[in-house]
Amino acid sequence: MTRYNQTVVLICVIALLAVSGFSQNCGELRSRSSAELLKFLEEKDVAEPDQCIVVAIDTLGSQRYEQSIPVLVKFLGFEWPVTARGKRNIEARKRGWEANFPSERALANFGDKAFPALLASLKGNSTSMAAKEGAVAVWMEYYSNTPETGVALLKMEADNTKDPFERRNLGYAAFLAQQRWCEDSHRARCKAAALARYANAPQ
Repeated sequence: MTRYNQTVVLICVIALLAVSGFSQNCGELRSRSSAELLKFLEEKDVAEPDQCIVVAIDTLGSQRYEQSIPVLVKFLGFEWPVTARGKRNIEARKRGWEANFPSERALANFGDKAFPALLASLKGNSTSMAAKEGAVAVWMEYYSNTPETGVALLKMEADNTKDPFERRNLGYAAFLAQQRWCEDSHRARCKAAALARYANAPQ
């Protein structure tokens, strides 16, 4: 899987918002500072179908404003436009970032700087399944050339976590990663990485 072309992303988002009734109020967000955009998102609800949220997320991602990472992770469950709950086109997502998952695309811009927040999200019991899938997607995009490494690091985190609930959640993330983000040429290595034991791995 290749890195998503930012120009294509911008065109897709603009077209999507235009079709969805994009307002000039949303366009005005692009001229705001990163701190103002972050405050805007902090006051929004993930479940709120607001196209202005897409603009704020996309702009913060393109600006690579690191202080926004925790809030962008919170919005991993945000989907625009909202489709039938639970129906997610995994094969399409494996081919690239979809325009209706803005936080996945935005967080991919931060590389491994987003990892601590992604891990915290994957550990939590309150994180929605959609958000967990998004966190794994961003993690595995970073390791798109060597997906077995991404799987191994998730399993290593699971094996070195003392909390049983966090260990279970991270183990599931490793399983999800090897099931959905490893092409045929990497599948055997990904499966081996997901089944390996890393009890003595360095912290």
